[in-house]
Amino acid sequence: MDIQLPLNGMGSGHFSLQEKDKVLEYEGDFSSESIWLAGQELSDVRGTIEGDADSIRFPELECVVYGGRLQGTLAFRPLEMAFDVDLKGEDFDLSALYPSLQGRGALQLQGEGTFGTEVISGSLAVEDLLLIPFQPTRTEADITLDYRDDVLKLDLKGGFFPGDNEYTVAMEFGLNEDVLTGDIKGSFTNMDLLLPWPGAEARIDYQLGLRGSRLSPEVSGGIDIQGTVLPLPRFAHAFRDFSGLVFIHNGDLSIRSLQGTFGGGDVTGSGSLHLGKTGIDGIDIRAEGKDMVLSLMERTAARTDGDIRLFKDADRFVLEGDFQVHRVSWRREVTEKITFATSAYEQARPKDEFFNDLTLNIRLRAVDDAWMDNTLGRLRTRFDLTISGNIYNSVLFGDIEVIDGSVELQDRTFEVVYGRISFFNPALVEPYINFQVETFIKDYRVTIKVEGLANRDLSGMDLDVTSSPPLPPEDVLTLISLGESFQRTYHYDQSRSQGTASLLTFTLSEEAKKSAESFLSVDQFRLDPYILGSSSEVAARLTVGKRLGRNFFIQYATNLSTERKDIVRLEFELSKDLSIVGIRDENGRLSVDFKIHKRFR
Repeated sequence: MDIQLPLNGMGSGHFSLQEKDKVLEYEGDFSSESIWLAGQELSDVRGTIEGDADSIRFPELECVVYGGRLQGTLAFRPLEMAFDVDLKGEDFDLSALYPSLQGRGALQLQGEGTFGTEVISGSLAVEDLLLIPFQPTRTEADITLDYRDDVLKLDLKGGFFPGDNEYTVAMEFGLNEDVLTGDIKGSFTNMDLLLPWPGAEARIDYQLGLRGSRLSPEVSGGIDIQGTVLPLPRFAHAFRDFSGLVFIHNGDLSIRSLQGTFGGGDVTGSGSLHLGKTGIDGIDIRAEGKDMVLSLMERTAARTDGDIRLFKDADRFVLEGDFQVHRVSWRREVTEKITFATSAYEQARPKDEFFNDLTLNIRLRAVDDAWMDNTLGRLRTRFDLTISGNIYNSVLFGDIEVIDGSVELQDRTFEVVYGRISFFNPALVEPYINFQVETFIKDYRVTIKVEGLANRDLSGMDLDVTSSPPLPPEDVLTLISLGESFQRTYHYDQSRSQGTASLLTFTLSEEAKKSAESFLSVDQFRLDPYILGSSSEVAARLTVGKRLGRNFFIQYATNLSTERKDIVRLEFELSKDLSIVGIRDENGRLSVDFKIHKRFR
C-alpha cells in the first residue's frame, strides 16, 4: 500500500477488487504492525478498509498510539484534501510523546471537511499529569487539528486543576522532517501545583517558545511573578508582597529580579535554577535583607540586616547566611531545648521531602543590645554564633558574652559580674558556662560562681559560693536561702541543715510556687524551714511579697507553728546602688537601714 497523503505503510489481509461503472473499487480487512498517519506512527493496526482510486475509508479502525488504544472511523480523499474523522482513545502514555512528561490521557476527535478550511476538533483529558519540577495535577483542554502544506497544526486551550490555571498551546509539526515549533502561554494561581511545599499565594504568568526537534526542542521564554505570601518550610516567616522576573532557556531559569518583604524588612535577590531529569538539581539564589524582625524560635525576636544564599548541586545543598543583629529579645527558659523549627513538638524526619538533605551554615552576630528576659533574670549580651548541620538536626557553635544584667535566685536579685556561654559540641547543643554573680544580703557581699559543661544531668558543673566578710559555705547558703528577714543561728550544724533544707525546699516547691503566685496575684511566695529559737526544732516559714510599684516592695513572713513570730519588711529603691529598708523583726523591734552598693574593680 502506497497512498500519497496522509497515510503510508505496509499491511496484509483479505481484499477484493471489482470494477463498477468503469471505476475500480476495493474492500477487505487488514492488519499491520505499523502504519504512519499524518506523520504519526500507529502500531498493532487492524480493521476494515474500502475505497477507490480517489478515496480510502476505514469503517472500522483500531490501533495503539502512545501506549493507548485508539478506535473509530477514518476517511480521506487525498486529491481533494478531504477528511471524515470520528476517533476515541484512552490510556495514552504522555512520556512517549515527550520524555519529561508523565500522565495518562484520553482523547476524542471528530470532524468532516477539507484540510485548510475545516479542522478536526475534540477534547483531551490527562490524569496524574507530572511535568518536572511541577507537582502532580490533571488537565482538561479543547483540541483542534489542522493539516496543510505538509504541516500538522495542533491547538489546545484548557487548564490545570485544581484552581484557575489556564493555558493555550499552538504547535506545528513538520510531517516530512523532525521539526517542531510552538508557543505556550498561561498562568498559575494555585502555587501548590508548582512548589514542593504548600501555602504560597501568588500569580505566575508565563510565555514559552519551542523550536527544534520534536523530542528535544529548544525552550525559551519568561515568567512574571506577583505574590502575597511565600512560606519557607519549618521557618516562622514568609516572603510577602513579592514580585520577580525569570527568564528560561531549556532547563536553566535565570532570576533577574526578586523583591519583597521578609520579617517586615525589604529584601532583594537574584539567582538561577537548573532543571534536570528528576527535578531541581541546581540552585544558586542570593538575597539581601534590611531591617528585618525575625524569630528563629518561639518567644525570640531579632531586628537584623543580613544576606543569605541557597545553593544546590550534585554534592551540596546548603543555606548560608550572615546576619548582623541590632536588637534581640530572648524570652525562652534556659531549660527549653534549642530547636530551629516552627513546630512546638519534635517530629520524625519525613521521607522523600525536597529539603531532606539541606544543611545550614548561618552566622548570627550582635555587638550589643541582645537581651535575655525570662524567669532566670534579665541580661544584656553580645554574641557570635553559627547555626550548622542538617535542617532537621542543627547545632550551635560560638560564644555569648554577658555585658551586664541580673539574675533571680531564691527570690533575690544577683548582679552579673561576668558571664560567657560557649557552644562547641558538634553533636549536641550543650554549652560550657562560666558565670559569676553577686548580691548584698545584710552586711555581706555574696558571690556565686558557676563553671562547667551544662550537660543533661549538670554533672559537669562546678558551683562556688563565697561571701565578704567570709563565712563558711554552709552559712553562705543559709544566708542566700533565708536572707536578712529571718532569724538565723550560726551554729555550724544548724546553719548547714537550715541552708540545705531551704535550697531543697525551693527546688521541690518551684512549680507549686509559680501556681500560687499566679493564683494569689503576689510576686513572692515561699515556704522555708525555720529553726525555733535556740532549739533544734524546725518549723515551716511562709513568706509572701508584693511589688506595689517599680521601686517599692513589701514582704510579710510568719512561721506556721504555735509560736508565731511575724516579720514585715519594706524596701524602697532610690537608685540601682541606693535603697532604704524598713524592718519589723520577730521581736517587734523597728529598724531602718540605708544600703549603698559600690563595686571597686
